[in-house]
Amino acid sequence: MNTNILKNKLLLFFILVIITGCQNTTIKDDGISNQPIVSEITKSSLGNKEFLITRGAKAGKKSCWNNIGEGNVFILAAGANTGTAEEDLLRYANHDAKKFANAMRQLFKVSERRVCLLENAYKSEFVQALTRLKHFVTPNDLVVIYFSGHGDQIADRDRDEIHDKCDEFFVTYPEKSKLKIKNGLTDDDFAELIGGISTNHILTVVDACHSGGSVRGEGSSEIVKSLTKGNSTCVFKRSKKKEPIKGMLLAAVKEYQLAMELNGVCKKTGKKDGYVGGRFTHFLVEALEQAMQNRASIDFSTVFEKARKNVRNHSRQCSEDTQEPLVKGDKTLFLEINRYIP
Repeated sequence: MNTNILKNKLLLFFILVIITGCQNTTIKDDGISNQPIVSEITKSSLGNKEFLITRGAKAGKKSCWNNIGEGNVFILAAGANTGTAEEDLLRYANHDAKKFANAMRQLFKVSERRVCLLENAYKSEFVQALTRLKHFVTPNDLVVIYFSGHGDQIADRDRDEIHDKCDEFFVTYPEKSKLKIKNGLTDDDFAELIGGISTNHILTVVDACHSGGSVRGEGSSEIVKSLTKGNSTCVFKRSKKKEPIKGMLLAAVKEYQLAMELNGVCKKTGKKDGYVGGRFTHFLVEALEQAMQNRASIDFSTVFEKARKNVRNHSRQCSEDTQEPLVKGDKTLFLEINRYIP
């Protein structure tokens, strides 16, 4: 009898060890897994696959701007850790959104009530947050909008994309299992939403592939923030195009380039460099934090140019393709932004 009890106890012990071991590989609260990872992920198109997989839990829909308090700056930052397979599943989109929102809040001294952070953002959440801004924003306010995640393309639905015949869109977090990739937020819908906000002082920052067209590509040490990875039927032409959105857009890449999510290792050398998250977001926030430390006089245009240079140089050193951020829209907004910095 004692022998049987001992055997049962040993069996229970082994079962507990196995269960505990499985728990150690689950996803952390911030959406970052303990699993081995590649050093770059392209934040671009997801190939011929139709459905998304995700990283990180989603507690439910979030409603923003319920009590805005005082101030003249609004910050909306959204991230979406999505992919179609483990090799292109983003890890740091939510981390990037939070890091960017914190940096902007510190720069402009913004009340927490005026900051909307959407982690693993549903399309409906993103749309609602943009729509509700119409009721609160005045012509003298500054609105800062940020998205980090995959960017993709679909065939142009309304024939407004003369040069590449494609609409770009944000790959948002699926509200249902096996949600189709193409249920994201298109650049046309996004432009319409922010067009209804009653201020011209709108800064949009996008860390995703194809972000130069509106709005993340392939490798062992990077994740491309796009889901087609060059398989798109879109034709990229370096030609002038009607500015798609109100205000000014800071894009992680030119329309024909791929944006990368970094995982701490230089792809070309295999050496650890400690850079994690979207390459553009990392260097933009780094440049901003350095400027705030100096605190003499912050010029947002200078901050962006420093970030652009560092993104370009790092991509040439560590990636197969060059990544270079760009500005589109009303560049005089750089001067207006400076006026909001206390």
